[in-house]
Amino acid sequence: PIDDQLAALRRATEPFRDLERAKAAKWDTAITPCWYHATQGAMGYHYAEVARLDGVVDSLRPEALMYEPQADGSFALVGVEYIVPIQHWDRADRPRLFGRDFDRNDALGLYVLHVWAWRDNPSGIFAGWNPAVTCAHAAAAEERG
Repeated sequence: PIDDQLAALRRATEPFRDLERAKAAKWDTAITPCWYHATQGAMGYHYAEVARLDGVVDSLRPEALMYEPQADGSFALVGVEYIVPIQHWDRADRPRLFGRDFDRNDALGLYVLHVWAWRDNPSGIFAGWNPAVTCAHAAAAEERG
């Protein structure tokens, strides 16, 4: 069942609630600034293991971890993103995890699936944006480095 799959994902990513541990485990490249949408919420910063942007899907090792900047300059893990470059996917159907097809983002040339494993999302656990996430403290987090 999906609840078991999500619990396994949370167990696998628990150590990476600490951004420094995530960086040490190769999720060390910030591939986005703190992404937000004027009306739909935010995603936060995406830290990726760039070598994994290869078209292989592993539910326990997402390509990116999403972090919300905090007022004290720290980062809170809020979710994960699975990323498959369209050019690396050689099947007619879309990549699929947790009973969900990935979204196709032609502007970025990617198939993506967000999972809000560490922050409740009023829009749904697989929604692209999360109104409970904010980039309001991005400057403080960037100063801290």
